[in-house]
Amino acid sequence: MEFHEKLQELRKRRGLTQEELGAKLGVSNKTVSRWENGNYMPDIETLRLLSKEFSISMEELLDGERLSAKKAAKTPDPFSPKERADFWRKNWKS
Repeated sequence: MEFHEKLQELRKRRGLTQEELGAKLGVSNKTVSRWENGNYMPDIETLRLLSKEFSISMEELLDGERLSAKKAAKTPDPFSPKERADFWRKNWKS
């Protein structure tokens, strides 16, 4: 799901019109419409306000899916604990 689809879904789930969401953010309903059509992206400050309004992280908002749905996919650590300890001993020895 892309940002514009996620935004529209969140707004509708909250029961807000484009005009109501725009008023909360200090923008026009036309601006919200442009975001939802995928024609424009909000600036970083507005993304912060949107994530706060919908109680999700900016990453979740931009990725279009909840982090829990991603199952917190972590990249494996390429270093063994011994390699990591050796690196720190070598580079931070006093």
